[in-house]
Amino acid sequence: MARLRGDGRKTLVKVVLLAIVAAIAGLVVLVNQTDQARDERSLASARSSLARSGAAWSERFIAAQQSYDRWLYDHGTSTEARIFDKLSSLLFSSASKLAGPDADDSFLERTYVSLHFAVMRLSFVLIACWRIWLLSIIGAFVLVHYKQKVYRQDDLLGQTGNGRFFYSGIRASLDNVSDKGMPKDQVVGLACLAAASPAELKTSALGAALERLGVANETNRSLAAVIVKHQGYPAYVADKESQSQLDACFMGANLAEMTLLILETAMAKHAAFLNGQEAGVMTEPQPEAAPESNTEQSKITPEQYAQKLSDVLDRVLSAEMKVALGQIPASNLATIVLAFEAGKVMGYAFEAGRWQRKSGFTQLYARSVLHSMPSYSRDYDVGAREVIRRALIFGSRKSVFAPVHMPLNLSASTKAARQWVECLMACPHELSSAANEVELFGIVGEEHGRFSKAFMEGVHSGDPEVVSGAFSTPYNLFVMPLISILRVLRKTVAPETIRRLETLITLVSQNQKLVNLS
Repeated sequence: MARLRGDGRKTLVKVVLLAIVAAIAGLVVLVNQTDQARDERSLASARSSLARSGAAWSERFIAAQQSYDRWLYDHGTSTEARIFDKLSSLLFSSASKLAGPDADDSFLERTYVSLHFAVMRLSFVLIACWRIWLLSIIGAFVLVHYKQKVYRQDDLLGQTGNGRFFYSGIRASLDNVSDKGMPKDQVVGLACLAAASPAELKTSALGAALERLGVANETNRSLAAVIVKHQGYPAYVADKESQSQLDACFMGANLAEMTLLILETAMAKHAAFLNGQEAGVMTEPQPEAAPESNTEQSKITPEQYAQKLSDVLDRVLSAEMKVALGQIPASNLATIVLAFEAGKVMGYAFEAGRWQRKSGFTQLYARSVLHSMPSYSRDYDVGAREVIRRALIFGSRKSVFAPVHMPLNLSASTKAARQWVECLMACPHELSSAANEVELFGIVGEEHGRFSKAFMEGVHSGDPEVVSGAFSTPYNLFVMPLISILRVLRKTVAPETIRRLETLITLVSQNQKLVNLS
């Protein structure tokens, strides 16, 4: 039975139950088809024959049979009593062959006689309590059917089985794929963090904010429950070398408090982009949104930092990026924010009397926490999950070994969300310098895309301003005058964008020199 699949086990259970019911029905029909008067005469004859044998145990045997028979007639049905009478007649006939005044009282004889007593008692119990036995058998089969079945739950064990018992491997089918060939099934991860109860989440400020902002799906509730459970964690922990700078510029806040402020800030900005209120803002920011120095005169409160973050989230996105970000549903964007904040639970640890950062790549912890939510694959399809996952894991542009190479097929929405994730990764004392780098990265990437498109169109169309003076070598090397490239560059990149690039490059270069000196 252990090797039978689900449908096979169901069939086996049905066959056994039908066999039991058929056996009972057949026995009842067989008894009712016989002549009752003849059965009574046969029983009386067998009983008299045993009584005349003169065996010492015959009277006890007959008395026991009459007692059982009387109980069945008083408390059972006539059919039950007749079945017992038939069995009793057979037992009397069998016992009469051995009984007699001269029978040898040997061990085998005593065993044989005891067996008759046991069979009669067992027959009575089975017939008198057959309803209980039938219900017990049915209950046992039902219990086995629902308890001993292949494990099918929303976790790694339940999602990677092969439909059989005792399977110790991991099997994942690639049958359910999208139009692009991407698997639609999301296997739940193992980063199962402790979470607050639904009641605790509902009464918390973060849980109420999810409902108020209209982003309260099951995944966001699960992520928020993790944050509420670990609300004693600090909102930010810097590297050991820069922790003093963080303490000097930020008053501090717990994880749940800061997550609420960041979520409200992000949702307010998203609503503005969605409604087109800020989608047309030029790349060059207004004077009040210009890059700030990295020197803080006094500690800022969480509310002040949230306002500063709001300005940064607006500054690091171009007009096109704001439109693309507005196309992401609010619940999806909230999932990105909540997943990143929940990932800090894995990235921070209280050791040696203080909070420490275990890794500089909290965005990878965010992905782990998000993938451990069973509701993640139910709330989001494969396309939405791709945007969320890529926005998180490419939030950092560097790794331990080298710069991260961005995928060529990153969608505009993913690029915009990625910009925000990199800003969220910065501690308060790093926000200004990080915003300069993020904005520079966004502008360069966007302008490079425009330049590449215009350049290739000029090459394919044979535009004289592009292909003039160009030639290819026998080794398929395409050589082009620099002046032709600069012409295309000046056409695609606006003068104000160039000025903005010059400002950002200067600020980023100065900050990198300070970092190298320190």
